[in-house]
Amino acid sequence: MNPYFKDSSAIILAGGNGVRIGMDKAFLRTVSGQSLVGNAVDILCSRFEEVVVSSNRIESLVPFGLPVVPDEKPGQGPLMGIYSAMRRTSNPYNFVLSVDTPCVNLGFVEKLLGHARVGGYDIVVPGHGGFYEPLFAVYHKRALRQIERLFAEGKNKISCLFSLCTVKVLEEDISSWHMNINTREDYSSYLGNQSAGTGYVFERTSNCI
Repeated sequence: MNPYFKDSSAIILAGGNGVRIGMDKAFLRTVSGQSLVGNAVDILCSRFEEVVVSSNRIESLVPFGLPVVPDEKPGQGPLMGIYSAMRRTSNPYNFVLSVDTPCVNLGFVEKLLGHARVGGYDIVVPGHGGFYEPLFAVYHKRALRQIERLFAEGKNKISCLFSLCTVKVLEEDISSWHMNINTREDYSSYLGNQSAGTGYVFERTSNCI
């Protein structure tokens, strides 16, 4: 049995500067001592035959053994990272993950991919209470043309892309296992919850995989 998701690639967005936390978030350590980028690589490589990393810091990420794709035009935010990486992947469906997300529920990822295939959507994104997670979402390569249109208009917001594409918002509360580490407070909360065995469930636990 093929363990990999069909016609799908994964993109790890690791290009953020980590201004609010004061360091490159890709190399923050999980409770087990693994870097966040290493954690993402291990989880995604278990189900995606093709995984690429989006980052302009190529040398620091080469040891992970995956293609590292720099932004075609640096300084344009995560949409440029998505665009540059999708132009390099070989599959039509691309699951995009921000490196500062310690837990990846692969069952939920499979659900996102299923909606994209069956519904023919350009983008499938989790949403709840009016909030969306565009950096934990599936993008079809059809969206590349619309991204180019935005860039030509001087726009680089992912939210602007939604109005140009066919989008499925999967209304589901994923807060029991999903979070982003954006600040030192977020990181301290993550470490505290993991040490205490309470709160969010992270890393390669049964709830995540």
